[in-house]
Amino acid sequence: MRRLLYHTIISDKDNTERRNLVLAECKKIGIMSPHFTDAIMATRMPDEEVYAQAIPNTFLSKGEIGCALSHKKVYEEFLNTDQKSILIFEDDIIFSKECTLEALESLMEYVKQKSEPTVLVLQKSRWHNKKVWNADTNISVYSSRNQFCTHAYILNRSAAEVILSMQTPVRFEIDAFKFYYWLADVELYCLNQDLVEQSMEIESGIGDGRFDADNRTELKNKAYKELYKKLPLTGKINLQIKRLSKALHKPFETLEY
Repeated sequence: MRRLLYHTIISDKDNTERRNLVLAECKKIGIMSPHFTDAIMATRMPDEEVYAQAIPNTFLSKGEIGCALSHKKVYEEFLNTDQKSILIFEDDIIFSKECTLEALESLMEYVKQKSEPTVLVLQKSRWHNKKVWNADTNISVYSSRNQFCTHAYILNRSAAEVILSMQTPVRFEIDAFKFYYWLADVELYCLNQDLVEQSMEIESGIGDGRFDADNRTELKNKAYKELYKKLPLTGKINLQIKRLSKALHKPFETLEY
């Protein structure tokens, strides 16, 4: 019998349409009984209850805080198991024809064996760096200098611990992976092709409130600098080296590789 992937799908339990759509997607690749984590729908909660979970004067919207809390909920449950890695989906995903259970199992095994905090997104990235491993003849893993999006990714226990620590209380969008990379040495990886994509036909559950803060960039930089100040000198030097490397490679960023 095939080993069940240790995974979960973050999904609004009250949105039957979205849940049925993701169930149909899962069946396409052989995940017949997917595990669900009920999303924290912060847009339906009182403001005081939601913003109490974030740093004061946050730039984040209620939807963004709810998204972060939903992923943190997954990390906490994951760390209460003896599993070494977890595959996390959101419920607006579309699997590519290259995405198979065998490929996902292989990628989970790669992350599981990493000793350092590790996050692998199941997509291409213009911030890719060097090829580090071939999952099979078609799928390769690349190191990466940055990432966005949390619709499909794998992380190990140490990465879950690091992100929970940095995001308690919630400081940034949960997919602000560059901050985990810069501030906490979380290793980022991507693929040479998109195994999972976000559906453009499904409306985001986060909402448009993320664009309401006029000083969003200023507040985000302030939250970042507060953590930067706490780093030891060696940590600050390593961070600046990573930022410089990203800046130097910016002219060469591409999805063609």
